[in-house]
Amino acid sequence: QAFHPVFQGGAGGILRAEGASLGTAAGGRYNRGDPNLDVLLNGHAGDALKITRVGKPTIIVPRAYLPMCLMVQPAVIPQLGAVPGIVERGVAARLLPAFPADTVGQRETGPRPP
Repeated sequence: QAFHPVFQGGAGGILRAEGASLGTAAGGRYNRGDPNLDVLLNGHAGDALKITRVGKPTIIVPRAYLPMCLMVQPAVIPQLGAVPGIVERGVAARLLPAFPADTVGQRETGPRPP
């Protein structure tokens, strides 16, 4: 059993410009389509995380902390809700969305202060 080097002291992070990280985790890339959301769920709560991989050592993270910051287009939010397990297992409830004011087509036309 090995401690995963990506989780330094139990802390990791997902900082992405798109929401593919959630889709990859939930899509079961290596699980024949079965959602594997343990990293997201346990990383939010600070719980122990055990990752068993075929042909590689088991990864043990005693207290996983996984903050996420995803900068996605508003149209991506409903698509994440369609990924199996995101809503049903509580991943969506652990996300705090922020929708800044739309500034498309707006700009200052006057002189700028020095």
